[in-house]
Amino acid sequence: MKQQLPLVGGRLYPLSSPSCRVLDHNIRVKGLFINYRREESAPYAGRLYDGIVKHFGADRVFLDVNSVHAGHDFREAIERACSSCEFMLVIIGKHWATVRDSSGGFRLDNESDYVRLEIALALQKNLLVIPVLINGAELPPESSLPAELRPLVYRNAFHLSDLRFHDDVRLLINTLKGISTESRSSLFPLYGVTLGKTTIGELSALFARTKVINESTGYPYPCYDWRGGRCNFRFHYDEDSGIVNRFNIDRTSAFPDPWLDLGFRWLNSYDEWLALLDYMGFEVTIQEAPHIERFNGHNSFYAKVVGEAQTPLPLTIFLDFCFSRETTSNSPETLYSISIFTRT
Repeated sequence: MKQQLPLVGGRLYPLSSPSCRVLDHNIRVKGLFINYRREESAPYAGRLYDGIVKHFGADRVFLDVNSVHAGHDFREAIERACSSCEFMLVIIGKHWATVRDSSGGFRLDNESDYVRLEIALALQKNLLVIPVLINGAELPPESSLPAELRPLVYRNAFHLSDLRFHDDVRLLINTLKGISTESRSSLFPLYGVTLGKTTIGELSALFARTKVINESTGYPYPCYDWRGGRCNFRFHYDEDSGIVNRFNIDRTSAFPDPWLDLGFRWLNSYDEWLALLDYMGFEVTIQEAPHIERFNGHNSFYAKVVGEAQTPLPLTIFLDFCFSRETTSNSPETLYSISIFTRT
């Protein structure tokens, strides 16, 4: 059942955080917030929403709708909506800074104005805020804006014209997808190590040489473990170049904090891992289709997934699902290990 939302100043916001599609175990798919002034730019906002939704999904794009659910603190609702997004598009027309309220004052001068509140919070939370200029509008002078909105005039603006509307929207979508993919795929540096860049000399200053022996060769693996305690993740290096090229972690280790922020959880199900990789911009291939095998008296879930991301640091991520218990693709804790590679 879809959650009821409160309407605030002609705008609709989710009641509970985060205001985006939430998968089980707190994997969040972040969204895009369209900020606009109803009196000036509602038709443009609606057309832009329709174009963007086709690419990002209706659950990732936030705009007002016609339902009304009153009685909630609009400041809290705005914060919840902004907190779950990574982008804000601010639609600006020729009269954006000079729209007046019923008392004759400028709307932007009112500290409770929803347009002002949304932009100020987005800037405070370091969202990527993009001014979208319509009808030949220009960014207003810095001096005409409240202090907390003045950083807006230094953001690169995007022009949306009537004559090239659909082409402009496609260009904007491609720009957003490129930025989003790059930022979401930033799994490194991790513990001071970047795959494809860190050298074996730098690695040895951070980690302990592994003592695990390769049974086929009789020599230790060319990798380093985390210093101290039981080591369950490793950085591997290429023996010819001496450059770190692979990271491996299994379910006996806790995920690093930056990865937890991205939604990495051993509790995630197979289905949730696929959704997360898609969100992070990985092109997913099912190397071994999900299936159930009998193992030690249990029906165990098996699958192998490969993801490719063409970021500034091309990455290949390998997910090995072979955890022995009564599980299906929707069951939690199906993943056994993750390996991430890059070419050196």
